[in-house]
Amino acid sequence: MPPTGDEHDGSGPASERSPRHHAGFQPLAKKESPHSGRGGARMINVGTNCRRIVLSPKFTVYQYAVTINYVFSRPGGGEVTIPISKSNKMDKEHEKDKNRCRSVYTKAMSSYVNLKNGGTLFYDGQGILWSLSELENENISLIITEGISKRPNFIRAEFKLNKILGSGELSSDDVWKSVHQCPGEADKSIHQAISTMIAEGPNSRLSVLEVNNTTHYLMKGNNLPIHLEKFPEGEISSAVGVTKSIKTLEGFDGNPSLFMTNDIKVSLFHPNLCWPLIKVFSTFNGFHCRLSAENSVARKIFEHHKNCYVVLDYGEFKHLGVDGSVMMIKGFAASARNQEFQQDSGLMISVYDYFRSRHNIEIQYPDLFTVAAVSLNAERRVSYFPPEVLRLAPDQKVSKERMTKEEESRLIRMNALKPEQRMDIVDRIVEQVGLTNEVNPDVFRIEQPMIVPAVVLPAPHLNYSSNNSRHFVEPKKLTNWEIVFLNDETCWDVGDILMNEMFECGMQVEPPSFSHIRNKDVHSIFTNAMRTGKQLLFFVLSKQTAYHEFIKACEQRYDILTQEINLEKARTLARQARTRRNIVNKTNMKLGGLNYNIGSNFLNEENILVLGFSLSHTAYGESEVVSVGFAGNILDRAHKFCGGFYYTKRTKDIFGDVIYDVLKDSLKTARKNRAMKAEKVVIYFNGIAESQLATVNEVYTKKCLECFASLKASYDPELIVMAATKMHSTRLFDSFQGRVCNLKPGTIVDTAIVSPVYNEFYHVGANAIQGTTKPTKYTVIHSSKRVDMEYLEELTNSLCYDHQIIESSISLPVPLFIASDCSERGTADLKYCDESLFENGEFQKEKINDMFTYKYKKLKETRFNA
Repeated sequence: MPPTGDEHDGSGPASERSPRHHAGFQPLAKKESPHSGRGGARMINVGTNCRRIVLSPKFTVYQYAVTINYVFSRPGGGEVTIPISKSNKMDKEHEKDKNRCRSVYTKAMSSYVNLKNGGTLFYDGQGILWSLSELENENISLIITEGISKRPNFIRAEFKLNKILGSGELSSDDVWKSVHQCPGEADKSIHQAISTMIAEGPNSRLSVLEVNNTTHYLMKGNNLPIHLEKFPEGEISSAVGVTKSIKTLEGFDGNPSLFMTNDIKVSLFHPNLCWPLIKVFSTFNGFHCRLSAENSVARKIFEHHKNCYVVLDYGEFKHLGVDGSVMMIKGFAASARNQEFQQDSGLMISVYDYFRSRHNIEIQYPDLFTVAAVSLNAERRVSYFPPEVLRLAPDQKVSKERMTKEEESRLIRMNALKPEQRMDIVDRIVEQVGLTNEVNPDVFRIEQPMIVPAVVLPAPHLNYSSNNSRHFVEPKKLTNWEIVFLNDETCWDVGDILMNEMFECGMQVEPPSFSHIRNKDVHSIFTNAMRTGKQLLFFVLSKQTAYHEFIKACEQRYDILTQEINLEKARTLARQARTRRNIVNKTNMKLGGLNYNIGSNFLNEENILVLGFSLSHTAYGESEVVSVGFAGNILDRAHKFCGGFYYTKRTKDIFGDVIYDVLKDSLKTARKNRAMKAEKVVIYFNGIAESQLATVNEVYTKKCLECFASLKASYDPELIVMAATKMHSTRLFDSFQGRVCNLKPGTIVDTAIVSPVYNEFYHVGANAIQGTTKPTKYTVIHSSKRVDMEYLEELTNSLCYDHQIIESSISLPVPLFIASDCSERGTADLKYCDESLFENGEFQKEKINDMFTYKYKKLKETRFNA
């Protein structure tokens, strides 16, 4: 059964500098001049949400190391010391340790006169205290025994404060030190200091919840003009917060400056009052006290609470709340009456009998499923509990994996604020949470959001066949295909409508055959298609059905192209010209055709290979197996892109496991299909955080160079490696007739709010469907030759128009767009894997990739994901 205390693991003094790792001490590509505005680009000024932080010339802040320990008595005598200020925990547990530290720090402040009168102090909730003046006593040690922990075996809290020697004093000169062409050489202490100082306001307000050091949520009492929703099942509520990011950016005057970027974030939260778990479960429709774990209602409840933290609320843990034992929900099991476990004596006992004999608790709902929860210590022991003896830990965000599609959709709508509304609410919430400078303005001041110059690149022309503007550049033949319905559903004219559209686009097409899925037997549709040599299975299914993912998994297994539209859309095709065209665009691309050429010189270089890599952040179940997507122009024309996916184990270096093989195969395939040897290779990596730039530079780039050498020792193509991300808080705005609005596609910002040492630019790839456009940030990591920013910005912009299925631009360059889609496809396909992923604890990488990717399929060289 559960342990009597949490296990804590220290990770060394928080104030110590990180040791040099293998990556971070080689320079990224040398910074070059930004886009000059040539080639028909239009110059404009755009609004941002970036505020400059101006430090006083006399700005000085002193750094002190804080050590906080909890001391408990052992059951057999003696003491055990638990480090609290060196927490290396994750998520909720880390936030809990920060709250404990703040509690001890507050007690220390009130009881020690030298701290109380020591000037303006700022505490980060862990191992660092910042002060605007030197403390008289630089070595303080306190013992606090009251008002800290409810644990019965708690003895004392130890508080120690020491001056950090050598690097413990920062000034405005340290802004320069916070950036470096070698990422590992940058000393970001000044960022930590300013961030802690600005966060002091929110941290002192009871209505504000800080999450992950970056977002401050108003949990009650906001008067913002924003619609927040509640969801009765699970008592889920929404809260609005504001993100905070401190960075050193280029600025206008040639001197790097500190900037704060703020943006709105609406999130869903579980009940924040430490509700009894049984009370939370009872809010779900269909709940009753005899539910089995296999019941669909129970499965729905579990999906809502998978990996949630719970606290024990019985026996010695009663009323301890988060001071008690915290565990994580991992599943539901048999009822308390039927679920057994092995005791220390080796005898089996039911959960019901255990609580009655050991704790004198009569379980009220013995026929209800039990909760399987794991301890948070290294042992990760599984225990079984009746829901009535558990409470849901407070202040937990609803993760994406726990949301229903409806909840996720409504959350997206809550976050999708129009530009003018977003700007107004950001200003208001910054005030309400207290992110304004509450320090003496003589120390530093925060300016209004910046207005910066931008260029708007012209959209390239889309060139169809020279003979007929409606004809594809390369129309394909479709002579053996089948339209598939479900049961007795039909839409007989859909074949004729699609054939007419295909004829107008220049395709050669024969009438389809028709079939129906009966008794949920999809496999027979595919086996018959294999027997009769079908080119394409075209599914027309009601949008209420859930066959999509299974059909795509069958596509991989049977190596037959599939396409799908919903029945409701099919019945309106006769009057939906744009929809018909997009469907046929997709069909032609799947068959290996080309719909149009881009009127841009950047992909007309026949000897260029452009690749994209992207990662699905959703692992398969509890396996930590993830899908890496990739795509490139490896087919018979430079504008033809196709992709695939590869399964690997989640590590800190996921892309590194696939780059070499994918690049080598892509170079060989492109040479086979286009009779060319790539003289220039451009690679985009998607979703790269700033902390990963060094890995891209020193690990991924190295693998690319090793790949070139493996093909031929003298093979040395020009290599350009770029990182793309939307994991940032920067927003850009335009204005039209005095009204704030979204920017046009093709807008680029490459000055002022970019890195002073890296080649960076923000690019708006597409029109916002709803809300405010979020630009993609690109960083040039490596370039064999001098970086040509104008070339890379124009190339990136052109690739956003090369989707081939829709004529409007997309938010990412097409190789990244396809790679992202393939990555998600791989994750979905793995649900239908009928082989064991692991053998003797090891992921069967080669076997799974050979069987369940397109590696050895004839569809490998097609745009199957279109």
